[in-house]
Amino acid sequence: MTTKTTNPRSAARQLLADLLPDTMAANKRGNLVLRWSFFYTMGRTAQRYVKAVTAALTDHGIPHTIVDSGEVWKAFSGGASVSQQSHFYVEVKVGN
Repeated sequence: MTTKTTNPRSAARQLLADLLPDTMAANKRGNLVLRWSFFYTMGRTAQRYVKAVTAALTDHGIPHTIVDSGEVWKAFSGGASVSQQSHFYVEVKVGN
């Protein structure tokens, strides 16, 4: 019987997918960047997503550092990608 082990980065990807980001990808530095698009903020803030990401990773014992977070405001452009529209983002470095 073999046991399957996962590294912290792949475990973090699976866990963070449950937070339903519109996009999740690694940037040039290897950090995960999660983005949630919005047209109206409806009371949401980037800090809300930072807390959700931190809680999810901490609860599962995955070492991480929040590198950056914030919101980007852009004029509406139909069909544009999430990174080219208004969005909240959280950049996370997984591991030590």
